[in-house]
Amino acid sequence: MKHRILSIAAIFAVFATLMSCQEKTPEVVYSEVPFETISITAGDETVDGVISGTNVTFSFAAVEDFTACSINFEVNEGWVCTWPTDPTNVDLTVDENLVLQFTSPKNAIVKYYISFTSNSLPIADASKIKVAGDPAAVVEVNNAKKTLKIYYNQETMNEAAIELVFEEGALIPGATYEGTAFDFTETLSNDFVIKTATGDVAYTLKLDKSSLMPNPATLGFSDVTADYTDVEGVTILKATALTEIPDYRAKYDDINNGYIAETPLSGGEGYYGDWWSYCNADCAHTVWEGLGDEWVEARQKISIDPIEVVVVMIDESELAGKMYTDASNSVTSGTVGSFLTISGASSNQGEAGLWAENVWYDDYLDATYAGLQDAYIRTAIGFNAAGKMSMQVAGNASGVWYKWNKLYDENCAAPDYADFTEWEVVSVAVTVPSHVRGGHKMKVQEIRTSDGWAGETAFGDAWNGRRARMFAGRTHDGRVAYAAFQGSFGYIDILGWEDYNGIGTVQASYVLEKLGFKDVIQIATAMYTEDGYKPTILLDGQTLIGDPAQAAKYCIGYDVR
Repeated sequence: MKHRILSIAAIFAVFATLMSCQEKTPEVVYSEVPFETISITAGDETVDGVISGTNVTFSFAAVEDFTACSINFEVNEGWVCTWPTDPTNVDLTVDENLVLQFTSPKNAIVKYYISFTSNSLPIADASKIKVAGDPAAVVEVNNAKKTLKIYYNQETMNEAAIELVFEEGALIPGATYEGTAFDFTETLSNDFVIKTATGDVAYTLKLDKSSLMPNPATLGFSDVTADYTDVEGVTILKATALTEIPDYRAKYDDINNGYIAETPLSGGEGYYGDWWSYCNADCAHTVWEGLGDEWVEARQKISIDPIEVVVVMIDESELAGKMYTDASNSVTSGTVGSFLTISGASSNQGEAGLWAENVWYDDYLDATYAGLQDAYIRTAIGFNAAGKMSMQVAGNASGVWYKWNKLYDENCAAPDYADFTEWEVVSVAVTVPSHVRGGHKMKVQEIRTSDGWAGETAFGDAWNGRRARMFAGRTHDGRVAYAAFQGSFGYIDILGWEDYNGIGTVQASYVLEKLGFKDVIQIATAMYTEDGYKPTILLDGQTLIGDPAQAAKYCIGYDVR
């Protein structure tokens, strides 16, 4: 009987042991956050972060260099830090490194956003920096790099006078900003200072115009830069056909069984309304807008195929330019010897005044005996001693060049010579009137009044004749650009222009404006008297387009700085 009792007791003991083994291990409770405290070591300073939700702020006393920092934290159990891969060596001046990323024990991704200030970095709250006249504009600030960026809005911003507004709280206590208007017409960055108790802190303001620079492929261009050069700051585009281009001709004339030749001198109801008329008292509705919606929508769209187009865009911080000619006012691009060479006005182009180093090689615009007056004010392209190109409405008086400090006058008023200031250039060439100035599509009367010359050459058949042409300009992203349109031409027959391979002046300007040109000036064109002009562009000894042996009144050459 005792043995039975012991056996039963043993069974119960074994059963109890088994039951105890089946009891659940207590569940581990993980922290809801990846860390409890965090600090950053930059230089000789270590600063604790102030945590507010998923935002962490740091306030440094005097550190300026944040390129090699250590982010110090202890990861809680079950959490994994996935970014940065090396928290002990982080460049806080790179935007993407300002986000810490963790994986939770339940495999959720959690991000923490780092911001910091320093007495040496006086911007405290970027959201309180505004753009005058455009309160909706966002100013992006990289305090560590001391840069600010604005995305350009062509409708609300004047690129020649952009002003920053620092609202209360934008700067650390004691810091001040003395406002000024920034001119971005020829550059995309401007420097300024913020004053602090310990001295001036230099910042750079950048203007982002990428929205105005479309993908060239959408317009039929291919980027062929890599086929020709690896020099920094050079872009080469080519096209062999242009589609969806407004027709240069007016409406079809059933009586004459052909297209009516259209020029600004045509006018009259029989020539597509009164668009070409000159300015009257109110100027607004009778002026043809050269590239505007009305002109585009009123015409059928055509393809120009075949045609050879080459566009070269250059960064003037990498390349410097100058003009070349000789005593006979004739030079070939193949003899210039520059890294990049652009042929200028054809040797048969009569209205291409040329001046270089105080010498008139072609005195078409020489008004030294008369001073500034209407007949001697023209659209011109010039270079200064540093190799920078500019395009101006200008004139020469007593050997000194003067520029009109306006791109155009919206009231079609003639230039006031009181508004002219000295234009510091070492070489100048006269061009035909420009069609786009500062992103503005010029009207006929604006062109006339800003050119100072009312000759028919600027508004006659050359306006829309299908010819070979060379253009200069500046793009919205701050680069100088040249465009060559190669084609042949002949006598304009009212019964049909289909046999002529080339492009009209306004058509070419339309293409370049769409490509991102904010300034467009035609510097050379084939003349009706001959069919020999070929706009030429050479790059490092390679012919991109044209004929290196063809003589021009001048050439433009660029060399690496």
